[in-house]
Amino acid sequence: MLFAVRRRTAVTCSVLWLVAGIAAQGSAEPAAADGAARRTRVVAILGASASAGFSDQLITPKTADDREHNATLKLRDALAPLFAEDSLQFRDFSSMLMFTEPERIGGKQVDRALAAKPDAVLAIDFLFWFGYSTRGGDRAARMKLQDEGLAALARIDRPMLVGDYPEMRDIDPRMLAPHAIPDAETLAELNARLRAWAATRPNVRLFSLGERLRDLRERKREIALGRDRLVLEPAHLLQTDRLHVTRLGMAVLASEVVAALADALPDEPLLHAEVRDLHAVLERLDLVDLARSKAAEAIPAGAAGGGR
Repeated sequence: MLFAVRRRTAVTCSVLWLVAGIAAQGSAEPAAADGAARRTRVVAILGASASAGFSDQLITPKTADDREHNATLKLRDALAPLFAEDSLQFRDFSSMLMFTEPERIGGKQVDRALAAKPDAVLAIDFLFWFGYSTRGGDRAARMKLQDEGLAALARIDRPMLVGDYPEMRDIDPRMLAPHAIPDAETLAELNARLRAWAATRPNVRLFSLGERLRDLRERKREIALGRDRLVLEPAHLLQTDRLHVTRLGMAVLASEVVAALADALPDEPLLHAEVRDLHAVLERLDLVDLARSKAAEAIPAGAAGGGR
């Protein structure tokens, strides 16, 4: 999900996050007379195609139904409706082209985020191409590339959710070329180095993107909608490339992002979504009817674990 077409080949608690910036900003602002929000908070989004909302409309679809299935949402557009109106502004700096030049494009994203003076930063898939690489490379080359990405993120002192490196060896090679994928040992080292880096930075919380993508590929979702209990299969949540999420998959991801943000910042209610459970998220994103229709579909043989 984070990806591009092949051919274009310890004790850390919430108060430390507040010290990192949010409370310090808020304490300098006069309280509203009616106790309402003092100001609109700003959340910057950094990343690649997961955040930017890649839809596989040309590479793997075979029919119009496939193309409709592969429609998705930007992370920003999936998150914004979940918050109180006017309480939060999402600034989206993510890019579909991150895979081409992650150092340059990632650096520019950070520059723009810093200029926006955000209260929090979501970098869910920012590091992906600083590990996976269309240029290939041995372990040393990938570690050097990761260092570039971590150095860029280190410039940000705001509370920040940073995604780890998922396992992508089983993905359609038309979307992610084999030479771009680190081997198992290198992937483990990338994640270990990321954890060590994050452990020294009170403003950083890790978001387990790898675990969540694996969960999307393997686990059914049961949703209570009134008297109905719908079952969404992995094939409903993933596009035909088995890589990027559909609209329903983005709803699942958004519900997990807002839960992680609230857990990381328990004392910042303005950065807490009004809804988190998947049923409520589907309603806010106007996806209930789509969920009903997908749940009523038969799943083609071999579609479990992704694809359609």
